[in-house]
Amino acid sequence: TDTISLAKELSKAIAARFEIAVHVVLLAAGELDRIVAENPLKDVMADPARGLVAFVSTPEGLARLQPLTLKTWSPDQVAIGEHAAYLWCAEGILESKLQQAFSRLGGEVVTTRNWSTVLKLQAAVAR
Repeated sequence: TDTISLAKELSKAIAARFEIAVHVVLLAAGELDRIVAENPLKDVMADPARGLVAFVSTPEGLARLQPLTLKTWSPDQVAIGEHAAYLWCAEGILESKLQQAFSRLGGEVVTTRNWSTVLKLQAAVAR
């Protein structure tokens, strides 16, 4: 029930075992369903590998990404939802100036997955 504490424990265990620091975000299946449902960019994500969902541990993580919405990133797009942030990298993730700015602002409090992976995770936890 305390996903933040459990995520911190998992992060410590991974660091101890593999000697790498990782940010862990834990979600219940219902939370993942809400994140998928609220994606305002799902209709433009023609290639799911170029769409990203940014998961955060706390709402403050989303607040620090808000300045990205004040700039036009065309052809890329960004949206901040209630539970996650969403990016569409039209020309590819590696080439995206939006994604580069997003990584700088998000830092260690954000972890991203492409839309295809998010939908696979949703299907896996629905079983």
